[in-house]
Amino acid sequence: MKLLLPFILLTNLTFSKPFIPSNFNNVIHTLEENQEAQKITLLLKQIALEPDNLVLVDRLLSTYIQSAKKSGNNSYIGYAEAFVAPYLIKYPKVYHLKMHQVNILQYTHRFDEALNILQSIIVTTPQEAESYLVKASIYQAKEDFKASLSTCKRLIFRSSHLLSSTCITTAQSHLGKLEESYTLLQDVYAKAENEDLSEKLWALTSLADMAHRLNKPEESLAYLEEVLENDRNDYYALKKMSDIYLLEKEYLKVKELLTEYQHIEALFLRQTVARSKLGDSILLEKENLKSFLALLKLRNETAHKEDIPYFRELGLL
Repeated sequence: MKLLLPFILLTNLTFSKPFIPSNFNNVIHTLEENQEAQKITLLLKQIALEPDNLVLVDRLLSTYIQSAKKSGNNSYIGYAEAFVAPYLIKYPKVYHLKMHQVNILQYTHRFDEALNILQSIIVTTPQEAESYLVKASIYQAKEDFKASLSTCKRLIFRSSHLLSSTCITTAQSHLGKLEESYTLLQDVYAKAENEDLSEKLWALTSLADMAHRLNKPEESLAYLEEVLENDRNDYYALKKMSDIYLLEKEYLKVKELLTEYQHIEALFLRQTVARSKLGDSILLEKENLKSFLALLKLRNETAHKEDIPYFRELGLL
């Protein structure tokens, strides 16, 4: 079942009445009615009563951003960006608000803007590990692995051994030390005991990526399966696993793996490619993907680099 999330207009941090379309032809995008959507609805009601409660604001923005990362649904990021804007004006020096701004910019690939803000954050709060981690991740996305490695080293003594090791080995794996980095991270992960689950999942996805680049698909799949054992809806693991299956021409496995995730565009795209290879009719699916590309154009966005070959294979780009 779908839940329409109305646009919320923020004026002096107050809320307008929701806009309800007269018919569904006016709806260009929907969000799943799920636990995250229900949590968002509750937080919005609470913030309407306490608009200056920054703890609630932080929870809402974190929920938006994490929902986008888990589902691959960019709409959550749009809501987060619109919501945080007036708070950044009113509270320009609050650390967690600025970090949410950075995460939004990172997600939407506005890397230089994000790095500029991160630099100012690091100057004022050099003890915070999160800012170095995000900075290193942005450099990796920009494929500036030397800068990423340098930043990752700043995590030593500021974070857990697993977190700093994952960051460092991921950067080193792109600097001619892939096999060495893979072996080192395997060892560190095997010894990790009390680290947060999120840190363990990042290590597993990094190991899966390295194994894939070492042409070890079975090992890569094993790491991804371990991720899904802990979080069956992990977006990265589902996407990476389907990529491997598509390379191995295991089209039925892709179709079955992604059956429950047709509301997530990147996964829907991969399932559509698999179904086309199996000879299924995909006319409606292609029309839906065309609508998604049109929505990206309206947002002045483009498809993610790793998705472009699949769109081309379907004749949509």
